Amino acid sequence: MPKVESLKINCSTVCFATSKSCDLKENIHMKTKIYLFLIILVVISGIDCFPQAPKILNKGNSQKTSEKKETSSCTNYMNYIPDTSDSYENTPIITYRVNIHLFRKSDGSGIYKLSDTTDFRKQIDLVNRFYANILPPTMPVNPPAEYINDSRVRFKLMKIYCHDNDTFYSSDVADACDGKHYLRFAVNRSNEINIMYYQDPHFKQGSGCGIHPSSSNIAYVNMVCMTPSWAAAQVLAHELGHVLGLYHTGDCSGSKCYNSGGFSDTYQPDCNKGWLDCGLTKLPSCGCCNGDTGISNNIMGYNKCRSYLSPMQMGAIHCNALSKYSYTQYLVCDYQPENSVTVSSNETWNTARIITGNLTVTNHSTLTIPCSLVMADNATIIIKKGSALIIGKGAILTGAEDNFWDGNLKIKGGAQLIVNSSGQVRMNGKGRILIDKDRHGKGNFTFDKDALIYLNDPSTSLVVKGKLTSVSGAEFVFKGKGKLISKTSESKSK
Repeated sequence: MPKVESLKINCSTVCFATSKSCDLKENIHMKTKIYLFLIILVVISGIDCFPQAPKILNKGNSQKTSEKKETSSCTNYMNYIPDTSDSYENTPIITYRVNIHLFRKSDGSGIYKLSDTTDFRKQIDLVNRFYANILPPTMPVNPPAEYINDSRVRFKLMKIYCHDNDTFYSSDVADACDGKHYLRFAVNRSNEINIMYYQDPHFKQGSGCGIHPSSSNIAYVNMVCMTPSWAAAQVLAHELGHVLGLYHTGDCSGSKCYNSGGFSDTYQPDCNKGWLDCGLTKLPSCGCCNGDTGISNNIMGYNKCRSYLSPMQMGAIHCNALSKYSYTQYLVCDYQPENSVTVSSNETWNTARIITGNLTVTNHSTLTIPCSLVMADNATIIIKKGSALIIGKGAILTGAEDNFWDGNLKIKGGAQLIVNSSGQVRMNGKGRILIDKDRHGKGNFTFDKDALIYLNDPSTSLVVKGKLTSVSGAEFVFKGKGKLISKTSESKSK
């Protein structure tokens, strides 16, 4: 692990004094037990956007990534590898929200000083630089993987918090993954990744740990005995990689090395147990990986030059972020009308997507969504005359905030909304679905058996001026506290 030199740290922010009491200690003890159970759950559950087991899959001599991209699965990470064509036009940047917690002594002293936030903001800037400027691999695979110079992943620092508490300033757990700081002090847990900086006398060198959310909705990073530096930023980039769902490029099993991430386009066996220079071979000792091996510059290794992610690693990050809500909830999804999308020919989106602008389907086109579509709050979807939006079987139209969308879905006269069996439309707030009627005719909302419409809040509504059409004798029902406003009596089954 890296030995990180201490620097003077300036942080201007709100500070919180926390009293020490027996009740507090008992509470933390109980929460730590809960944490241990949850962390076991995280490890066991795994993630869908990964190979089922580490194995070598390289075939042929293609300069592109070795596995063939499939289009049948919404959770196939191969479908999410960034597309470099047209300046990444088809792969928008995904941005994760993070916050930082600095722990000091109860009297306000300690290595983290209260003056300004510049040094810690620079740490996030450095992490973003590592993810934005991907360098070629120092240890390439054979056949070579496609070189992608931008992961299209970023992080946005929301706020820095200071906590004055002797107990939490210097932990005595000897476990870099311990969750007591998170359980006691984490904020905005459902939409921000919490980063904890504190001390521990057991760690003479800097150490870190990143916990990915999977199914437990816990996402945090511990930075133990770390102060801002280039090396610390590399550690933070590595730990955030874990939070996004990545594993090490190499690990030990007895005396053997293996690629724990399971990706065939990362170098293996990667000597992953030493804070060593990249590109070295024939090392005398490197954890369990001895002899004729090497060290790559992969961000998910333990090297001194973390600057590379493989296409499959990038695909896994994007797959998690877009197809699994446990990850999606941490993404920045603010409404930006300049990012609006227009569909003017028949399209099927075989990957999950996030749209931060408006969506318009026009020119008598059909847009089919077999995966999930996440819309920014306040955005609008308009389906124009002769066009259709099909929510496929098991697909979800939703938002990033609390897994509901506070926006507008407008089905114009002569247009169609079709929700197939087990498809979902999840609305909340002042969100509204309008099945309109105008000079072009009546809009039509066709719903299949087991289709689910959520009108979550009292102000959420479905307004029907056109037609409701059921399939296979389905009965229209919706869930939530919202309301159905019907301005037509015409409804039929087919």
